[in-house]
Amino acid sequence: MSRKLMDVANEALDDLQCLKEAFTDAKVMFRAVLKLIPEGDVARELARIGAAHCDEWETNTEAWAGKMLKDLEAIDLGASQ
Repeated sequence: MSRKLMDVANEALDDLQCLKEAFTDAKVMFRAVLKLIPEGDVARELARIGAAHCDEWETNTEAWAGKMLKDLEAIDLGASQ
């Protein structure tokens, strides 16, 4: 893999990390709303759903970054041989 392509791939990994952090921040905000709004309120249920979705996507982006890093390491190892 050429250095330029590796730089692009590393930027993509950085972008995935930023995305994961954004989902983490959103999840924290949704959970804060959950504490402020009483049971039975529609907004509370929406905040619960939002937190669950953020948690799922946070996990997904972490998994994608891990797979991408593993694939890049394999490609880089193959290119150096």
